[in-house]
Amino acid sequence: MYFFKYNLLKLEKTFTLSCYSAKITIVTNLLQNVKIMTGGNMSKLTRYNRKIRLTLVKAMSLTCLFCLFYIPIAEMKKDSSVGYYTVVLDGNEIGAVNSVDEANEAMAAARKRLSGEHSEVVYMDPDFKVYEESRLFATRMSEQDIENAIYDNLAPSIVDVDVKEAYTVRINDFTVTVGSRDDVLKLMDKVKSGFDSNNEFQVNLVADSNDSNQYSVDMVKSGIGSNSSDIVAAAMNGALSSDSSVKEGSTAEGLTEISFQQNVSVSKTTADESQIVSLDDAVEAVTKEKAEKTVYEIVPGDTLSGIASKNDIKLSELYDLNEGVTEDTKIMPGDQLIITVPTPELSVVTKERKTYEESYNADVQYVDNDSMYRGTSNVIQEGTEGYRRVTADIEYVDGKESSRDIITQTIIEESQPKIIEVGTQTPPTYIKPIYGGSFSSGFEYRWGRMHSGIDWSCSQGTPVMATASGRVVRAGWYSGYGYCVDIQHANGVMSRYGHLSSIKVSVGQTVDQYDVIAYSGNTGDSTGPHLHFEIRINGTAVNPLNYVNKY
Repeated sequence: MYFFKYNLLKLEKTFTLSCYSAKITIVTNLLQNVKIMTGGNMSKLTRYNRKIRLTLVKAMSLTCLFCLFYIPIAEMKKDSSVGYYTVVLDGNEIGAVNSVDEANEAMAAARKRLSGEHSEVVYMDPDFKVYEESRLFATRMSEQDIENAIYDNLAPSIVDVDVKEAYTVRINDFTVTVGSRDDVLKLMDKVKSGFDSNNEFQVNLVADSNDSNQYSVDMVKSGIGSNSSDIVAAAMNGALSSDSSVKEGSTAEGLTEISFQQNVSVSKTTADESQIVSLDDAVEAVTKEKAEKTVYEIVPGDTLSGIASKNDIKLSELYDLNEGVTEDTKIMPGDQLIITVPTPELSVVTKERKTYEESYNADVQYVDNDSMYRGTSNVIQEGTEGYRRVTADIEYVDGKESSRDIITQTIIEESQPKIIEVGTQTPPTYIKPIYGGSFSSGFEYRWGRMHSGIDWSCSQGTPVMATASGRVVRAGWYSGYGYCVDIQHANGVMSRYGHLSSIKVSVGQTVDQYDVIAYSGNTGDSTGPHLHFEIRINGTAVNPLNYVNKY
């Protein structure tokens, strides 16, 4: 029994080894033990011992098989949970590699080889994937083999791109690509030339100090060296967009500045032939006008049709641009409308210095009067027209004046200012003379003349109340007002109510604020049921909205 225990201990010790030499040792020892047990001293064993021997032989045989297959599998699983990686290119399985890095390096090497074999730029956009596999057995390819396989699969998919050096001009978000630096200069010059008839300025491209492929566009007065270090430095800092010789206080006449209104940059690049446009096409694209929305502020005398005509748009288009505006909409000075104006991609800003003589009026002088109500005024002195010689800088955008700045002036005949006194006293409280209604017309010029009050559209027969306490001085038909009521209030204030359907008061009657004095109607020169309401101070109509609420 000691013999068996010795061999079993030896077998257990050998089994713990995790290498192929351990497998060989285990198998050899087992075979030797089987031989010993089948001969020699074993022949003296009893029948019972023969059964034990047979059982032991079977156990040793199973142990051999276990050692042959399990140990190498366990060894490999201990080393890595991943067996290998499969490389797939455009859906085709190329081969197997040991790592993702190995696959990526092979791909980069294959692309480099292909690029080096073509004089022109090549386009390669393969679908390259590397998949992790968990199987243990596969034939790994060497680094050179996987590179060659990728190269062979990439070669048929190469597309030759006929590209050339080009220059992309960016104007805000708009871009156009031309074939050369000279085309860029010609493009800018053609845009500029319409506003520089004497060709006084030249276009320069100034390279960016941090990127030699990026340029800014600069205008320099002809005759000033574009290589001057001061000018180039100023241009690169964005400080030079005009004639640097025209200094503050200079009286040089004519075109003094020219620049582009939009932000313009140029990039040197490469482009497909189909992406490059001719010079003529580039000029057309840059100068072609498109409709651009802007805000228009209404001034006295404006009408919807007049605004549309003045801005060269259809009246129906004006309605479409302004939601809720119709032919019945009443407009007032200061109101704003959306209109469209034709605008090119690139606008030219010019500044001219001009000297000329003109008539002028001195600024109006206003004097406060504490005895007059706020919102009232009175002309103390009418002004006189003067005459002067002026030197001014006039700025134009695409040939249309945008601003005028007077630099110097010489008075030939002095203008006397108009002097107006304005009231500062808070007026008494007045009320809106009807409940509800829709405000339909303001205190403004309308149809070529002044509308001396305000209107509210309302149903015929709407009760009309006294805006303040007072005495009735008119109650009856009054020319274009139709049926009309006038009420005299304190401090020279009078209120008027026109186009009434019926009147409840009589001349000489005293009324209180909120008393119903009449009912609204459509009499006199009226285009529909409404109330016309005026406030007059010492006989002069003033804006009632300075006294009553609009709504």
